Amino acid sequence: MFKKLLGLSLVVLFGFATGICLAKYSGGDGSEANPYRISNAQYMNDIGLHQEDWGSHFVMVNDINLAQFTGTQFNIIGFLDANFIEPNHQPFTGIFDGNGHVIFDFTYHTDEDFGVGLFGFVEGPNAVIKNLRMERCDVNSMDSYNVGCLLGANAEGAVLNCSVKGTVSGEQSIGLLTGVNVGIISNCHVTGIVDGNNSAGGLVGTNAGTILDCYTAGIVRGNNDGTGGLVGLNAFGDGIVSNCYSTTNIYGDKDIGGLVGMHNTFTFLGRSIISNCYASGHVYGNDYVGGLIGSGDSGSYEACFWDLDINPGLNGIGNLTDPNVIGETTENMQKENTFTSAGWDFVGETANGSNDIWWIHKGKDYPRLWWETIGPMVLLDFLAQDIIDLELQPGLENSLLAKLDTALQKLEDDNENNDAAVINLLEAFINAVEAQRGKKIPEADADALIEAAQEIINLLSG
Repeated sequence: MFKKLLGLSLVVLFGFATGICLAKYSGGDGSEANPYRISNAQYMNDIGLHQEDWGSHFVMVNDINLAQFTGTQFNIIGFLDANFIEPNHQPFTGIFDGNGHVIFDFTYHTDEDFGVGLFGFVEGPNAVIKNLRMERCDVNSMDSYNVGCLLGANAEGAVLNCSVKGTVSGEQSIGLLTGVNVGIISNCHVTGIVDGNNSAGGLVGTNAGTILDCYTAGIVRGNNDGTGGLVGLNAFGDGIVSNCYSTTNIYGDKDIGGLVGMHNTFTFLGRSIISNCYASGHVYGNDYVGGLIGSGDSGSYEACFWDLDINPGLNGIGNLTDPNVIGETTENMQKENTFTSAGWDFVGETANGSNDIWWIHKGKDYPRLWWETIGPMVLLDFLAQDIIDLELQPGLENSLLAKLDTALQKLEDDNENNDAAVINLLEAFINAVEAQRGKKIPEADADALIEAAQEIINLLSG
């Protein structure tokens, strides 16, 4: 009887232990329908140990803090070899969905490497990194090539709806999001500090792919060639940058631009294009310094702008002029018609398209991308601040602000049935402003308040 019980116990224990060994991550089987679930730092680090899973589907189910991994302890996901020779050349080809979660405190410090980041190398048309935020990232790899917080290099993959806050340093092709992009990057933004010797950019170090609807803020410092607020080097005939902006401050030596450091087009390979972009950060450098582009070829720009009040004495491009790289005063850079007259697609107009890419708080700020969670509640806050700035008579100011406060409370309830009530409140607001036009509210100010309120009504009605 004892032997039977012992045998049964061993079977149960062996089976239980086997189950533990076979189970990966927090569950899932890596398929599209049932992706591997990543719930903590250990499981995130385990991905880099299982190359057999690098073509699978992953989804984060929690925010994750990676502070326990320092130096080179974190297992980078995907290897990039300078000569593309296996086994040191093993890309991640799967899909990683951050699911809106945050990875905190990713740290990687190394003296020399090739392809450094949370993902070292992502490759292939089916490879996707999406919906992921990184905060307090610290990557220090001064003698390394292709260095980023999220990615070392992206070859034909897609990086969608991702953001990074942190610092990154390296030798060549250095960016907060990725060192090199030869794929697609869309709806991404970064804030932080970049230090590099060659091809250092806020978002991407070297771009030969497509960058759409992205923005950067912070500081980029470069020691040699190609330093830009968004991209260090945009080249090889395939570098497309469209509907992007940078408020980053740039410091460097040669080929220094507010948006792109070096923009080179090799026509026998294709035509690199920069379109509908602007830069508003300070730019400091020695040779080939431009408000938008440090150095570049002519004829490859469409409707781009830079703030000439921020960077007086500079050209839009450091080595030449181009009629489609336009310097404007800060005042004009904060007017919608400066951009819509050049064909930019803004919310509330259809002449330039209906994709609603851009929005502007007129007279207060530069254009922003509409996906930056700018919605009715934010616009109501802006409108309330506009009223306060006018310094109206206290009774009138309080009455107008009360209407907006009630409207905001109804929107915060997140009840679709409240939209009609908010519209009624805004119409009452417009009527109250109209009643004081030319009396307690100057004509021009009344027009601006009514236009802003009507814009919110249009959003809620659409």
